[in-house]
Amino acid sequence: MSFRLTHRLLPAMAMMALATSGTTQDIIAVDYTGSLLPIDSATGHMFFLDDPGPNTMNSLAKNSRGELFTVITILGQPSVVYQIDPYRAMTSPVVQIPLGSVRALAFGAGDLLYALNDPLGTAGDGVDDLYTIDLTTGTAQYIGTPGLVGLYSLAYWNGVLYSYDEGGQPTSGEGLITIDPATGLGTDVNPAIPGVDGAVGTLCFSDLGVLYAGGGAFGILDTTTGAHTMVSFLPVPVNGMEFLDPISNPLRLSVTGQCPGVLAAAVDGASPRDVIAWLYSVGSSGPFTIPSDPCAGTLLDLGANVRLGTQTLAGEFGNARAVGFTAPAAVCGQLRIQALNLTTCETSNVVFVE
Repeated sequence: MSFRLTHRLLPAMAMMALATSGTTQDIIAVDYTGSLLPIDSATGHMFFLDDPGPNTMNSLAKNSRGELFTVITILGQPSVVYQIDPYRAMTSPVVQIPLGSVRALAFGAGDLLYALNDPLGTAGDGVDDLYTIDLTTGTAQYIGTPGLVGLYSLAYWNGVLYSYDEGGQPTSGEGLITIDPATGLGTDVNPAIPGVDGAVGTLCFSDLGVLYAGGGAFGILDTTTGAHTMVSFLPVPVNGMEFLDPISNPLRLSVTGQCPGVLAAAVDGASPRDVIAWLYSVGSSGPFTIPSDPCAGTLLDLGANVRLGTQTLAGEFGNARAVGFTAPAAVCGQLRIQALNLTTCETSNVVFVE
């Protein structure tokens, strides 16, 4: 076939484009309402991806396979562990658990899932307890209590759990603490640096062992001194965040929405005003080599029936979005979408739409 970047669409598929802003967002965050919010760890720039729900998300944890989990607690209903797919911006229930108010999650050695739970539930701030959760059975095993009331974060590194004690009015908390995974005992990293109410709602480690803190602002915590270095304020306070696993493609693509239905796509990793082509194929997974300019010789992970949906310009920080295209039922389970940077000929990962 001849490959031309022209608007050749499937029946009932029509796109319109909207340039947006963002950089290479290597962190995914959630807020209380269930929004997915990619963040650039270098600058703190945030990008709204989607709001897949359900709401009341207070946590996020990533296991060794890169899978993301949160816990949803709705008043009067059992708490449920959900898995989050950041590339489809979708949530799916995993198992019910007998904990009334999970404030934070973290995977430890052997993918053992730890949870901080407020025993008072949604009624108020009780002394938080440390549990482990079995994702197969839904059972929760009590370990112990750090003895503090202002813990909303949890992260694991090199055999140690970390949290941040915000305290509560009128007293300040202890700030950064360590928690013994075996006993739940909490230890103040530096008593000279107290916690700040509302400062830290979530923690996560990079692969290099750097501890990042999110809440109303985004920054870095020194695990030795407990000192906080702010990177930027956040437009939306976050309650959970984790680093996304690296991908081999320069661009990172996510596709939101249900199939059949209206889909949208978002990509980051470009430079400002780069031209982004939104490509798709139905059926075959490829690969397919672009035979002619622009980007002749570039290998796509799409089938030979690849088509162009639309083109957009990347925004100020290198992000772009394509919104409002309808996927009919006939393409569900066959549709693959990939972004191509026509300025650099770099590609994104492929998202398969079931």
